[in-house]
Amino acid sequence: MSDEIALRHVTAEDLDLYEREFIGQDGYGVHPWSGLRSAAGPRRRFDGTAK
Repeated sequence: MSDEIALRHVTAEDLDLYEREFIGQDGYGVHPWSGLRSAAGPRRRFDGTAK
């Protein structure tokens, strides 16, 4: 096994998975707590519309 790690740029499909797993009740659970942040923040940054 190689000790190398390859990184790649985030894609829109990655954000779909992130939202399903970490924002939706089905993925993270009934009582998620990720702080006082907008769930739309990562997608706005990806789209370049973040302020």
